[in-house]
Amino acid sequence: MKSLRFQRVVFLEPRSTHIHVYSKVRIPRIGSLLLSTMLRQAGHDVAVIVEDMLRKRVTENDVWRRIREADLLCVSAITPTVGRCYEWCDRARAAGIPVILGGTHGSYFPDEAMTHADYVMRGECDESFPLLMETLEAGGDLAKVPGLSWRAGVEVRHNPEGKLPTSAVLEANPFPDYELLWQTDLRGGVGSFAAARGCPFDCSFCSVTKFNGGQVRVVSPQRTLDMIEEHWLRYKPHYIFFAEDIFNLLKPRAKEIMRGLIERRIRPRVGFGAQMRHEVAKDPEFLQLMKRAGFDRAMVGFESINQASLDLCGKREKVDHVRHALQEFHRHGIKVHGMFVAGFDTDTPETFSETLKFVKKFDLDSFQLMVLTPFPGTRDWVNQGFADGTRPLLTKDWSRFDGHHMVQTPKLMTAFEANSLALRTMQKFYTLRGAFWRLLRGDLVEFIMRLEGRKLVHEWFKASTNRDYLAMLKRQVTPDLGKWDLAAAKRRIIIAHTEASIALKGQFDRFFAELGIRVEHSRAGLGEMLTQGQSQLQGLQSKMAEFLPDWRLFPRERADLIIVPEDSGGEMDLKVEEMGTGAPLLLRININKKASVLMTQVVKIATGFTDDLRRATEAYRRTIVEPTATAW
Repeated sequence: MKSLRFQRVVFLEPRSTHIHVYSKVRIPRIGSLLLSTMLRQAGHDVAVIVEDMLRKRVTENDVWRRIREADLLCVSAITPTVGRCYEWCDRARAAGIPVILGGTHGSYFPDEAMTHADYVMRGECDESFPLLMETLEAGGDLAKVPGLSWRAGVEVRHNPEGKLPTSAVLEANPFPDYELLWQTDLRGGVGSFAAARGCPFDCSFCSVTKFNGGQVRVVSPQRTLDMIEEHWLRYKPHYIFFAEDIFNLLKPRAKEIMRGLIERRIRPRVGFGAQMRHEVAKDPEFLQLMKRAGFDRAMVGFESINQASLDLCGKREKVDHVRHALQEFHRHGIKVHGMFVAGFDTDTPETFSETLKFVKKFDLDSFQLMVLTPFPGTRDWVNQGFADGTRPLLTKDWSRFDGHHMVQTPKLMTAFEANSLALRTMQKFYTLRGAFWRLLRGDLVEFIMRLEGRKLVHEWFKASTNRDYLAMLKRQVTPDLGKWDLAAAKRRIIIAHTEASIALKGQFDRFFAELGIRVEHSRAGLGEMLTQGQSQLQGLQSKMAEFLPDWRLFPRERADLIIVPEDSGGEMDLKVEEMGTGAPLLLRININKKASVLMTQVVKIATGFTDDLRRATEAYRRTIVEPTATAW
């Protein structure tokens, strides 16, 4: 391979194209800063561009001019930002600038990423990225770089995965150099430190265990404190965040760090924050150290107050743990940022209202409610069938995979219900009344946070792209009346059962009866005949007497629809077919359990007879499924 020299290197973290819960918190992902620091130490001219942290006067043209000066562009891609990542990659390559793409999304979809990049680095790159740079500049063998996807001529090759960097490697890494951030105001703001990697819990909706492993690897307390102190003395951040998944997982280490913060008198104006699990509330000494060290709050992933949902995702906690943790944190004077997820297959609309009651009852300080998103790399992505298409996604627009847009349909709700309720629940938490109540209690920080939260939710609803997305979700349960106008409906349907659907006969009866729709069931055989593509069979009307108790229901003026429930795999949409003049429309619905689309389809049928969407969805939950009660 021909040797190359990349003297000028730009690292880029593209911004999100949508408003999200962290839009007001500008923190760089540590990977770009760490790898760029390594390159600078090796003699390269390096700049790190974090679009979300750029000064207001910096334009996109300014960013492009800086990239044009580079010999190499390195782009960090997570799923919600990957669309903009690809735009920058394509633009750079068109200008003759080679591109290396890293991050979680490219790690899970290297073939997709390779259509936009020259090289894709998969997984953690502490050791593999410097090796790649050395190999490129020496003209060495790319096949020896672990975790690399690359081209050998026209063939794309994927090298075997490398081993995760050990604690010794993390310990030897340089401190990330924030001076490399281009056109960014560094004083004040939020300092972020990733001094541990990995999580053993592997919750079904989280990709951390897949990407960072189940074994926790750490930087020593002493070196962690040195890194924080250096940053503190130079930039005086008003907040310092420990960007590791579970700060309290290795409690002796965490306690040593907190004691060191106290001894070194490192005290940001607002305080420290860290992600934790509920178990920390059982350790009074830990909570006392948090208070003494100046921890403003604990960020706790409670996830749900529906015990069935906690069990489903493998959270390994009980609702009582959530309640106890909130009480203990507050008893020790520590605020709590509660992180919740809704839209599990075990959730109903009541889950949202009960969650709001719960967080208000226990005086949660700050609150985020995300919708369940099957991110690539999670157990949900594979086990629930999203990876192979068995369970359909509502969109493949990766920018919507941000926790604020429903991209899948839960079993007991429509996607429209879940998405709307999640945002409305946040809206009801972040109210002006709640903000001023905090101000009256003398809590200026929380007053500002409540106002910012209220503003973010308002901006989300105000954005036309989000309103359009909600409208799209609503259309999924609204029939296309151009195809099947039931304005003059007789409110009668025929269900042509297949062997796979006969067990649902009673549930269909109850569901349509609640909506005042009469159901007639065919005898065995009609459903099978229709699933074999014989719906246009000549003389079908004359054969109806063989299958229906009352063949006179067949003419259009006596029946509105013939519904064929069949196992259609990952098919998401109803199939509508014309059966000839005077005949009812034929609707094929998918009863495949793994696809989880039955609710959306039968509710869509129901809303052809009534425009009361809420009535239809509640009827489904009462009659076709047995809802799981919310426990709190």
